[in-house]
Amino acid sequence: MQPNSRNDKKLPRWVPKAAQQKLRELMSSPSLKSNQRLVLDRFATRTEMKTDVWGKLPREQAGKEGLIIEWAWYAVVSFSTDLSPSERKSFTYSDVKNWDLLAREHPVFTTPRFLVNLVALMLHYMKDWAALASTRFQPVTSGVKSYDEAIDVITDVGIFFAQLEIERQKFLQQLPAAGSRYSKKAHRAFFTRVMSQFFTESYGKPLDAVVSGLEQVAFDLLEGAGEAAVRDRRRTAKKRPKKIRPKGP
Repeated sequence: MQPNSRNDKKLPRWVPKAAQQKLRELMSSPSLKSNQRLVLDRFATRTEMKTDVWGKLPREQAGKEGLIIEWAWYAVVSFSTDLSPSERKSFTYSDVKNWDLLAREHPVFTTPRFLVNLVALMLHYMKDWAALASTRFQPVTSGVKSYDEAIDVITDVGIFFAQLEIERQKFLQQLPAAGSRYSKKAHRAFFTRVMSQFFTESYGKPLDAVVSGLEQVAFDLLEGAGEAAVRDRRRTAKKRPKKIRPKGP
C-alpha cells in the first residue's frame, strides 16, 4: 500500500504524540474517502485543535489524546449507521429529503455484522470448492498448513466479529439519541452528544468547551455551537429505543 500524501508530511509539533499516532493510523486506511480525509486533515492542522481542544484538556490526564481522535472520528463516520431510529410517527417530505441528503453525505459505516456476512459467504463457497481446492492448496504462511485449517481459521474470524457485533450493540445502547433524525443539524447533535458521553466517562467531566471546539473542526465551521448549546444538547438527549435497528448490512 502506498502511503498517502498526509502520511508523508510532518504533523504540527503541537499535536500530542498519542493523537499523531492515531491520526496517521486512520489516514493510512485504503478505504478512506476524500471527504473523510478532509476531516482528518482538519483534526491534524486546524489551530482550533491547539487552542480549543488540546489546550483545554486537564493536564493530569495527558496521554488520552489518541482516544479523543478515535472517538471524534467514530462520531463523524458512524452517523448514518448508528443514529437511533426516530420515534416520530409521521414525517413530511422535507424531513425525508433532509435525511436522504444526510445519509448520502455520510455513507454507511462498515460494521462487524457486515464482516460476519462476508465470512459466511466465503466459507460457503470454500466448502463448495473443497473437492478441487483442498488438494491444490499451497499455504503461503506457516500458520495454516491445509485447506481444512484455512477454513477453521476463517471460521474463527467470523466468530470473533460476531462477538464484536454483540459488544457493538451493547455500546449503542449507551449512546444518546439525536434530537431529530431529519434535522440538518442532526449529525452535529449526534457528534456532540457522543463526545460529551466520552469525556464524562473518560475524564469525569463533559468538557463542553472542548466538545464545541471539536465540533467546529469536524464540521469545518467558523465557530462551534458553544458551551451552552453543547450543554443543552447533552441534557436534553433522549434515551435510545430498547430495540436498536441500525441502518446497513
